[in-house]
Amino acid sequence: MFRRRSLLLITFIAIIFFLSGCQFKTFQQVPDQDSVIAVANVRESSVSFINIETGEQLAKWKL
Repeated sequence: MFRRRSLLLITFIAIIFFLSGCQFKTFQQVPDQDSVIAVANVRESSVSFINIETGEQLAKWKL
């Protein structure tokens, strides 16, 4: 009986963790035809995508 409850509790917790990862947060699309470099900014917790040829920032993802 105790073993069955433990297994049920562990399964329930695993499902909760799995569902908490299913967020509907979307990021700005980065064009795949351009030459792009990704830059991680640790202080801002963001990732920027910059066109190598023009230096233009294509997208910035806040994490």
